[in-house]
Amino acid sequence: MKTFYTLIFCMLVSLGCFADTYYVYTAGKTGNWNDMTVWSVVVRADGVPRTKVVIPSPFVVSVDNGVNSFGLGDVEIKISGSLSLQLSTTIVLSAASSIELLGSGRIVGSSNTQRISINGVIKYNGSLDFTKTGASIASSVSGISPNGFLGAALLPVKFTSFNTVKNMGAVILTWSTASEIAADYFEIQRSYNGSSWTAISTVGATGSATNNANYTYSDNNAKSATIYYRLKQVDFNGTAVYSTVKVIRGESAEAAKIYTTGKTVNIELNTEVKSAVMVTLLNINGQVIEKKQFSTGYKISVDVNSAVNGIVIVHVADNNALNQAVKIML
Repeated sequence: MKTFYTLIFCMLVSLGCFADTYYVYTAGKTGNWNDMTVWSVVVRADGVPRTKVVIPSPFVVSVDNGVNSFGLGDVEIKISGSLSLQLSTTIVLSAASSIELLGSGRIVGSSNTQRISINGVIKYNGSLDFTKTGASIASSVSGISPNGFLGAALLPVKFTSFNTVKNMGAVILTWSTASEIAADYFEIQRSYNGSSWTAISTVGATGSATNNANYTYSDNNAKSATIYYRLKQVDFNGTAVYSTVKVIRGESAEAAKIYTTGKTVNIELNTEVKSAVMVTLLNINGQVIEKKQFSTGYKISVDVNSAVNGIVIVHVADNNALNQAVKIML
């Protein structure tokens, strides 16, 4: 049995050597923390640079000092089941770590020898907190036991600035926050119409800033003439707040490249069509020659009647930010 746990420990240490890889451990049954059959393990895919430990209801995970041999590093522990501390057990967590109670989640203890510390500060003491319940979170900026956990309502973040600027084809986002308490991460969201948003990256939060904390992100895939950005800041308890929306407009940027091959008009879009795109061909007098609607692809083509010659106006538009017209010669 000792050999088994040594092997497991070595495996965990080797996994920790991959600096950019983090894991999610989810309890699938009641048992001891050191029993690896308790956990299902997957690679963390949300970009947050912390190990994540989840104890769902109704499972009870008991823990002793052996947990500190796992080399937890920066870890967020989320409990909706139960974490039961054995006697003479102190869980030692780093400054960037947090432990959160969700719903019916609880930490069970009764003795002064049952403790949880973050950055050297005791957040849970069994003789003071006993069975700890109630939606709350402990981090490096929360108090000392019996006030080591903050209620969910006390987890604000304040944006003091948010700016975007175009630089050499990329868009640089910079922002600052004040009074961060238990902030987990920022999700950078991008839109081409100001209403439909896509998450493009995440940036880990300082999580414990009492003064301004500064952040930056570079969007190197900013190819549309008009782009909207906003930030979604998420606390350890899942609560989220949004920044204001910023707009980048490229004065000379073209949303589409338009050219001809023989009697075919070709249109190459900078982004894939995700809503109806209308292509209208007009003669120099404004009369419609051809009008077609497209709904898929990056490149669309319109065949023109062989009798059409001279200057033709090509107008490309959708219901979002695309609205471009050029003159071509047929």
